[in-house]
Amino acid sequence: MAGTLRKEIGINWVWLSLTVLWERWFPEEPSFEMLDDKIQEGYRAQTEEEPDTACRIWLKAWHWLLWILERHRIPSVHDFDERFRAVSGVAGGRQRPGASD
Repeated sequence: MAGTLRKEIGINWVWLSLTVLWERWFPEEPSFEMLDDKIQEGYRAQTEEEPDTACRIWLKAWHWLLWILERHRIPSVHDFDERFRAVSGVAGGRQRPGASD
């Protein structure tokens, strides 16, 4: 058990380190993680009843999404969602977790 936990922590640490380095070295080249963070930031603004702020944040996220689609030659938003392991998908018809209908 301890070996498995140590391995999991090690993998998470490496992933976190790579994410932080990416954000520092390539701030103008958004990663999947940066996009996910931006989308969640928009949800927080929406929750705080700041719709203008939420829209500005999501517009930035949309531009990042388009950049990622082009850069990685992903043909559609649906194909993107297959690769995008995020809190919520970006394809139409999806809601953030916990949202009521």
